[in-house]
Amino acid sequence: MSRTVDTLVRQNLIDRSEDPRNRRAVILTRTGAGCEITNRLNRENDSFYARVLDRMEPDLRRQFQTGFDAFVEAMKEIMQEVLTGKRDVDALLTKLDNAWDSLRKAETAR
Repeated sequence: MSRTVDTLVRQNLIDRSEDPRNRRAVILTRTGAGCEITNRLNRENDSFYARVLDRMEPDLRRQFQTGFDAFVEAMKEIMQEVLTGKRDVDALLTKLDNAWDSLRKAETAR
């Protein structure tokens, strides 16, 4: 991770500073150039996903939206649990990895 951060700092995409409350932590903030790049990437992603959704039949697109909305709400609940210390992050990531593996296997079996 620190090699990636070092590269981004050298490329003037992020700034690194010490956290005054925790000497072991650092604060990373995007520079103006970093903001420009992430904004451009977000626009490109939005455009790509819009093209994908446009290819879907309206009824299927509505079903997808309903399912995706439920997914986002569940993620919000879980992230709130992580942020309040009610859920362990490493255990959560392991469960997510396992869930994705199960979904991939189920899709492959079809």
